[in-house]
Amino acid sequence: MPLSKKIQITFIIIALIWLVFMLNSILPINLNQYGIIPRTTKGLIGILFAPFLHANLPHIISNSIPLFVLTLSLFLFYEKQAVVVWLGVMLVGGFLVWLLAGLFSGSSVHVGASGVVYGLVAFFVASGIYQQSVKAILISIVVIIVYGSLIFGIFPSQPRVSWQGHLFGALAGLWMAYVFRKRRISKGNRS
Repeated sequence: MPLSKKIQITFIIIALIWLVFMLNSILPINLNQYGIIPRTTKGLIGILFAPFLHANLPHIISNSIPLFVLTLSLFLFYEKQAVVVWLGVMLVGGFLVWLLAGLFSGSSVHVGASGVVYGLVAFFVASGIYQQSVKAILISIVVIIVYGSLIFGIFPSQPRVSWQGHLFGALAGLWMAYVFRKRRISKGNRS
């Protein structure tokens, strides 16, 4: 796939997130009600929609930049697995939030793309370990340097921040790296 197509796909994902955010700002209903509501039938739809829903402007901004960088990197370095990894992180992480979030505390609606961000970070780091190629290790080191401080987000620390979304997104990313552990990093653009 040409570089321009990879950039285009990444922009489309980010644009969809912003479009939903703008619609949520002008529509008379709150779309965030369609986020993940743990262990409810209504909350199941949130597994698909939660990454495209955000609580406010700082929330969407804080997710957009790392999501853009990590999604584009995924398409650049893991082209053949990129779509499955991205969807796997979103669906597996979202399902785990739906199944397990709030078991020992109050349940709330979970929205935002940070679970996908955490999942992609975990995927890159674990892939570097599993593949043991110089390129994969260098990519994982860069991801750790840039996003390593995210590790603190998997622990409960701030009210109204879904640390469960972060934790389960990261676990989904680790699982996706394990699933694709024998597939090597893409050799580069051939077109």
